[in-house]
Amino acid sequence: MDQTLKRWLCVFPALVSPSIAALGYIFLIHAGWGIRVLYCAQKSLAVFWPLLAGLWILREVPRIQGRPNQDDLRALPLGALLGLLAGTGILLGYWFSPLGPIVNLSAAVIRAKLTQAGILEHMVPFAVVMSLLHSALEEYQWRWFVYGNLKKLLKPFWARQLAAWSFASHHFIILFFYFPPWAALLGGCGVVIAGLAWQGMMEGQRSLAGAWLSHALVDGAIFAVALQILRH
Repeated sequence: MDQTLKRWLCVFPALVSPSIAALGYIFLIHAGWGIRVLYCAQKSLAVFWPLLAGLWILREVPRIQGRPNQDDLRALPLGALLGLLAGTGILLGYWFSPLGPIVNLSAAVIRAKLTQAGILEHMVPFAVVMSLLHSALEEYQWRWFVYGNLKKLLKPFWARQLAAWSFASHHFIILFFYFPPWAALLGGCGVVIAGLAWQGMMEGQRSLAGAWLSHALVDGAIFAVALQILRH
């Protein structure tokens, strides 16, 4: 089989599976155990598929580092700066713009879905794990695997756009469930911009460390807003 076709077969499941899973656990499945099973299955795919596809289909052995290198350490200050700026913008937008009272209207819907999934009573540890570990998983999946392979298949502009919009697609689905359409579009486009920025950081810094730190700080700000929304 042609190597280009093999690469498309490897990257396609990673492109679409998060959105398919989001449609399932947001709109179609209402049993708490079903939501958790589907969510965990999708995250397991995100962890193992890039490695299995690379080894078994592409025959490419990933380079694995045992500890951070100089590129990783040099990437952290910019990641921290951009993450703090974006996170502060999210918090200020919630506290001082008309957007805050509008998103607070979705508190009951958010609370109901989190209760259904069995997350509400564990919201703080869930927020910590998602901010620190899930952000690392998404950088590994979307920047290292998806974008890294799309660069070998498409011209740079189209590789960046397809990776960023695909990364945002499951966020759009979740946002449209919870918030008014205009707010969901605004938030989803913010995710696209973030994806483009993190792709650029990975390329320029030759490391995922800065993109991960920025991503973790942004997620932390989003969960801080979510905890405040749930008080309503």
